[in-house]
Amino acid sequence: LAKLRSSSRWRRRSAALASSVFPPLRGLRLLAGSSRVLCLAAGAGNAVDALHAAGVSEVTGIDLVDFPPLVRRADPHRLPFSDGAFDLIFSDDPAGISGALFPARVAA
Repeated sequence: LAKLRSSSRWRRRSAALASSVFPPLRGLRLLAGSSRVLCLAAGAGNAVDALHAAGVSEVTGIDLVDFPPLVRRADPHRLPFSDGAFDLIFSDDPAGISGALFPARVAA
């Protein structure tokens, strides 16, 4: 994880999320430090890490492949969470969500 965090790509994505994505969500009162956030199609966990860095304490990242400690494996069609477990569902990878939900529609 330390190696990922030190990469310029990771730092650029984190900075972009912190400067252009999270402020509007905060302005709409969809995101706060006390928010419970589910990150779908979280990949290696960049958005999970960025949300933690932005002061959100309860962030759960899921993807089809786990990437500990930030992301755990879960089937997006059978999420292992009860209704109302999260205040916000977020993804910085819309194509990843589409691929996870509709794998037959994604070209290999």
